Amino acid sequence: MNSFSKLDSRSMVLFSATLLAVFVGLWDLVGNYAICDSLASDGHAGLCPSTLAGFESVLLPIIPFFVFSLITYFLRKEVFATWIKFAAPWAVVSMVLVALAPTYGAGGQFAMPDLSYTKDMAVFLTTVVAVVVSLLIVVIRSIWLKAQSK
Repeated sequence: MNSFSKLDSRSMVLFSATLLAVFVGLWDLVGNYAICDSLASDGHAGLCPSTLAGFESVLLPIIPFFVFSLITYFLRKEVFATWIKFAAPWAVVSMVLVALAPTYGAGGQFAMPDLSYTKDMAVFLTTVVAVVVSLLIVVIRSIWLKAQSK
């Protein structure tokens, strides 16, 4: 029997999220230009860096998923179960929203150039929503379970 079959769902989620977070961190550390240059001679001059930057942006919503999988790993199983019902679909939705967002904005909303919707704005908004909702789920569920056990 291999060791993976002994792991519970919390351990598997934490393990997967850790691997993806480390992958994104190393990717960011190495940089898109270095990766492109290793793939092709003069790779930094073509579309490779911007394409890789787009893929990297899509993976950024994994970071809050990793943080909260680490937090919920040490909480009661019921808290994790409630949180993962939101977090798993939201991670996928976040990645899709980031992937569909334009790389460069076409001007601002309401004559404000800083409010154009881009991949960066999509990453920021989906991360804020994930953090706020995850915090609410963890706190409310923990309080509710504590009140139930009295």
